Formats: sequence, structure tokens, C-alpha cells
Amino acid sequence: VIINPKLTKKGDRTAMFFEGCL
Repeated sequence: VIINPKLTKKGDRTAMFFEGCL
């Protein structure tokens, strides 16, 4: 999963959530 460093805190949390599910 590629995380965009420009994501907002909400987007970052969502990305981390999806990474944890994978």
C-alpha cells in the first residue's frame, strides 16, 4: 500500500486502518 505523505490526519488514519486489514 502506497501512503501519500500529503494526506490529512483523517486520510492517514484511514490508510493505516486499511494497511492493518491487509
